Amino acid sequence: MKKYLFVLIPCLLFSCSQPENKLLDLGESTPLSAVEYSEELLTTSPQCLMLLENNLFVFQTRGDVVAIIMDTETGKQTDTWGRKGKGPGEFVRAEHRGTLSDNHTVYLYDTNSSGKLRKYQYDTIKNKLEIEEEVTFKPTSVFLAHGTVLDNGLIAGNVAFRQTPGSSLMIFNKNGDILSEIVRFPDEAHKTKDLRRYAGNLSSYGNMFVYTVSMFGYIAFYEVTQDGSASLKWEHYLEKPLYKSDKSLDLRNLKSGFINTIVSKDYVFCSYCGKKYDDPFSSETLLVFDHKGKLLKNYALDRSINRIAVSPDGKTIYAGVYTPETGFVRFFPELK
Repeated sequence: MKKYLFVLIPCLLFSCSQPENKLLDLGESTPLSAVEYSEELLTTSPQCLMLLENNLFVFQTRGDVVAIIMDTETGKQTDTWGRKGKGPGEFVRAEHRGTLSDNHTVYLYDTNSSGKLRKYQYDTIKNKLEIEEEVTFKPTSVFLAHGTVLDNGLIAGNVAFRQTPGSSLMIFNKNGDILSEIVRFPDEAHKTKDLRRYAGNLSSYGNMFVYTVSMFGYIAFYEVTQDGSASLKWEHYLEKPLYKSDKSLDLRNLKSGFINTIVSKDYVFCSYCGKKYDDPFSSETLLVFDHKGKLLKNYALDRSINRIAVSPDGKTIYAGVYTPETGFVRFFPELK
């Protein structure tokens, strides 16, 4: 009996010391059908979506305008916003860097410029974004893949490159100064300077943010204090990370992860791929969590989608359709 206890106890200790390897059970999926628009918005696959009131800003990868504005009730284009270029207030390539919890304060970043981070207020009468502040956000020792501005003015950033091996997440102030490094992922054994394979999506509400990885299924939820300290509230693996002999992620044997993630007041919505890399990077799965990390719904969609936006009450999902034809649809999840 003592012999078996000797074998059993180390096994228990090992399993308890590696909670990050416990996989999330998605359980049975629930069908969720799309509701089509009678109007057809003619646009290419969106770079990102931003919802303000009843207007969906569809950020363009091509063309002269930054965003096409779509009425969420009809699906019809009502206006355009912004100009592409290198002049004052223009964008070479605009990226949404967060909407604060007031649902009117918006941050946009020009990813191909000299680091211009612009703060806007949404004018509901004019249906326009009015610029309020512009700062130069250029961290000196890292290059970001994505970021999101929190209510406290700090920025959570997903690092693509860094001068020294380390983590893929950092907290910055608006001047680009590093306030803290979130040493969680990748782990100590796989630290690297090139973190492009850990790139993903960041979304925030208040001073909380979610980080999801595109290359495989990993999601983490954090809360950030005014001094830049970030506390991990929960995390989930949908599959174990696999590595090659050179310690890089083994993408050939991993499934694609999260395409887009949105945090609302009460929920976390994720479009998840879960397919091999030979397949198109699109999603027929919508996962919904609460802020405590509980998986509330695993929806099986009848459309293949990419980018999403969510109404403030979490009752409507707006999605860009990847196949069979490009366009936009709505989903109405049943959440309590």
